[in-house]
Amino acid sequence: MLIAASCGGKVIVDGVQKSGEACAAACEEQHPDGMYWYNNLKGTCACSGCSDACTQSVCNDKQTPSDACLPCVQESLGGDSCQRHAGLFRSGCLGKKECAALVACITACGR
Repeated sequence: MLIAASCGGKVIVDGVQKSGEACAAACEEQHPDGMYWYNNLKGTCACSGCSDACTQSVCNDKQTPSDACLPCVQESLGGDSCQRHAGLFRSGCLGKKECAALVACITACGR
Protein backbone atom coordinates (compact mmCIF):
# COMPACT_ATOMS: atom_id res chain seq x y z
CA MET A 1 0.00 0.00 0.00
CA LEU A 2 1.46 3.33 -1.06
CA ILE A 3 0.18 6.29 0.93
CA ALA A 4 1.06 9.90 0.22
CA ALA A 5 -0.22 13.14 1.72
CA SER A 6 -0.20 16.03 -0.70
CA CYS A 7 0.12 19.70 0.08
CA GLY A 8 -3.48 20.19 -0.99
CA GLY A 9 -4.77 18.40 2.11
CA LYS A 10 -5.40 15.09 0.38
CA VAL A 11 -4.34 11.60 1.41
CA ILE A 12 -3.83 9.26 -1.52
CA VAL A 13 -3.73 5.47 -1.01
CA ASP A 14 -2.62 3.42 -4.00
CA GLY A 15 -3.62 6.26 -6.31
CA VAL A 16 -7.09 6.75 -4.77
CA GLN A 17 -7.95 9.78 -2.63
CA LYS A 18 -9.25 8.71 0.78
CA SER A 19 -11.40 10.69 3.15
CA GLY A 20 -13.02 10.33 6.53
CA GLU A 21 -12.50 7.18 8.56
CA ALA A 22 -10.83 5.33 5.66
CA CYS A 23 -8.24 8.08 5.43
CA ALA A 24 -7.59 8.13 9.19
CA ALA A 25 -7.21 4.33 9.16
CA ALA A 26 -4.70 4.59 6.29
CA CYS A 27 -2.74 7.19 8.28
CA GLU A 28 -2.65 4.88 11.30
CA GLU A 29 -1.45 2.02 9.12
CA GLN A 30 1.23 4.17 7.50
CA HIS A 31 2.59 5.45 10.82
CA PRO A 32 2.50 2.49 13.25
CA ASP A 33 5.44 3.82 15.28
CA GLY A 34 3.56 7.08 15.84
CA MET A 35 0.47 5.24 17.07
CA TYR A 36 2.14 4.32 20.36
CA TRP A 37 2.76 7.93 21.35
CA TYR A 38 -0.48 9.18 19.83
CA ASN A 39 -2.67 6.64 21.63
CA ASN A 40 -0.94 7.22 24.95
CA LEU A 41 -1.30 11.00 24.80
CA LYS A 42 -4.26 11.91 22.59
CA GLY A 43 -6.61 11.89 25.57
CA THR A 44 -4.86 15.05 26.81
CA CYS A 45 -6.26 17.14 23.95
CA ALA A 46 -7.34 15.31 20.77
CA CYS A 47 -10.99 15.13 21.80
CA SER A 48 -11.31 18.52 23.49
CA GLY A 49 -13.94 19.69 21.00
CA CYS A 50 -15.74 16.37 20.65
CA SER A 51 -19.01 14.96 21.88
CA ASP A 52 -19.01 12.45 24.71
CA ALA A 53 -19.57 9.61 22.22
CA CYS A 54 -16.57 10.63 20.10
CA THR A 55 -14.40 11.17 23.16
CA GLN A 56 -15.28 7.69 24.40
CA SER A 57 -14.60 5.93 21.10
CA VAL A 58 -11.53 7.86 19.93
CA CYS A 59 -9.70 8.97 23.06
CA ASN A 60 -10.83 6.41 25.62
CA ASP A 61 -11.32 3.26 23.49
CA LYS A 62 -8.49 4.20 21.05
CA GLN A 63 -10.61 3.60 17.93
CA THR A 64 -9.99 5.21 14.54
CA PRO A 65 -12.12 8.36 14.26
CA SER A 66 -15.39 7.64 12.48
CA ASP A 67 -16.61 9.89 9.67
CA ALA A 68 -18.76 11.70 12.26
CA CYS A 69 -15.92 12.11 14.78
CA LEU A 70 -13.05 12.99 12.43
CA PRO A 71 -13.89 16.72 12.09
CA CYS A 72 -13.85 17.33 15.85
CA VAL A 73 -10.62 15.34 16.25
CA GLN A 74 -8.97 17.33 13.46
CA GLU A 75 -10.15 20.60 15.00
CA SER A 76 -8.87 19.55 18.41
CA LEU A 77 -5.49 18.42 17.05
CA GLY A 78 -5.02 21.78 15.34
CA GLY A 79 -6.39 23.80 18.24
CA ASP A 80 -4.86 25.44 21.27
CA SER A 81 -5.38 22.46 23.56
CA CYS A 82 -2.96 20.30 21.53
CA GLN A 83 -0.71 22.96 20.06
CA ARG A 84 -0.08 25.18 23.07
CA HIS A 85 -1.74 24.26 26.32
CA ALA A 86 -1.19 20.51 26.45
CA GLY A 87 2.58 20.53 26.80
CA LEU A 88 2.64 16.77 27.32
CA PHE A 89 1.07 16.19 23.88
CA ARG A 90 3.30 18.77 22.23
CA SER A 91 6.52 17.25 23.55
CA GLY A 92 5.41 13.62 23.80
CA CYS A 93 3.73 13.29 20.40
CA LEU A 94 4.35 16.30 18.19
CA GLY A 95 8.00 16.30 19.28
CA LYS A 96 8.46 12.79 17.89
CA LYS A 97 8.86 12.46 14.11
CA GLU A 98 6.54 9.47 13.58
CA CYS A 99 3.80 10.80 15.86
CA ALA A 100 3.96 14.26 14.29
CA ALA A 101 3.71 12.63 10.83
CA LEU A 102 0.64 10.66 11.95
CA VAL A 103 -1.06 13.80 13.29
CA ALA A 104 -0.24 15.67 10.06
CA CYS A 105 -1.69 12.83 8.03
CA ILE A 106 -4.91 12.67 10.07
CA THR A 107 -5.39 16.44 9.90
CA ALA A 108 -4.89 16.30 6.09
CA CYS A 109 -7.75 13.85 5.64
CA GLY A 110 -10.70 15.27 3.76
CA ARG A 111 -14.11 14.97 5.32
